[in-house]
Amino acid sequence: MSEQSDHEQQIDLTKTLLTVFNDWKLDAHDQIALLGLPQDTKPRTLNRYRAGMEVPANPQFLQRAHFILSISNAIDSLYPHNATAANYWITTHSESFGNKSPLDIMLIHGLDGMEYILNLLNGEDSWGH
Repeated sequence: MSEQSDHEQQIDLTKTLLTVFNDWKLDAHDQIALLGLPQDTKPRTLNRYRAGMEVPANPQFLQRAHFILSISNAIDSLYPHNATAANYWITTHSESFGNKSPLDIMLIHGLDGMEYILNLLNGEDSWGH
């Protein structure tokens, strides 16, 4: 029974991540990159995940999931009454990021970029090294 519960939790986690990505209006290639899936993953694979197929639960995926959900929660806290602004923040270019968006930072730097964005949102200006 515990195994079934873990399976269901993994499916729920995957669906939650995909909902966040939809809210952020990310294209399939960016979603695949943020999830840490192989570069040759076809965009249609995301539809299988939405339908209940489970993303392999390796430690890197779980760490990415933690960062993505924490970033989403932190952004929502910054814009509690404006979901549109909250969702737009992730793709907005800023001089603070060298004319890149927080999404660009996460895509370029992977887990380190995700940690950096989360640290900034939490009031810490560090790469966490």
